[in-house]
Amino acid sequence: LVIAMAELQGILRALPLLLTLLVGLPRPSCAEYDNALYLAPVDAASQPEWLAQLRARRAAIRKQINYTGAIYEDPAVNWTRLSYVQPQTHLFDRYLYDPVAHAYTVDRYLDDVTKRYGGIDSILLWPTYTNIGIDARNQFDYFRALPGGLEGLKSLTADFKARGVRVLWAYNPWDQGTRSEGEPHWDTLAKLLKATQGDGFNGDTMD
Repeated sequence: LVIAMAELQGILRALPLLLTLLVGLPRPSCAEYDNALYLAPVDAASQPEWLAQLRARRAAIRKQINYTGAIYEDPAVNWTRLSYVQPQTHLFDRYLYDPVAHAYTVDRYLDDVTKRYGGIDSILLWPTYTNIGIDARNQFDYFRALPGGLEGLKSLTADFKARGVRVLWAYNPWDQGTRSEGEPHWDTLAKLLKATQGDGFNGDTMD
């Protein structure tokens, strides 16, 4: 899973570049293309040249990042192609956690979203908002501090997976002023996901 997480991180970094080339939005920072804007064509006559420029830029970036598309054949991550519905949830949602019984209630949560809009394919766990910054705890400490700690999260993850739902963690790269883990964020994230059997992460504000 650690290897898969490293590959997934590469995908998350590359996809915004490719997507912005296709839709004509300002592109994230990347070496020689810093501050580039992809403005829409001003009229129909200029559209072919505009499209050719986009395609050339896309080809250059694909070459730069050595993109082949082979990563999508990796069974560790290719499930993402069919993950269409993925809500973000806070861990003390009353449908997901019972404060009286002190227990996660995955079946109740999933039964509710299935009834309301047909169910979900994956879920993004987000315990940091709005608490991060009130003390020295970092984003990973907020996962560790959840009811049951990491073992509780592992059980929660297993319950979601038993219902066919993949589990992702929130990752906040801007978390720089809190307690240091003594190692890069991605090392800690990969270790914790492996310990809890998580499937990946969502990089908040990542380029």
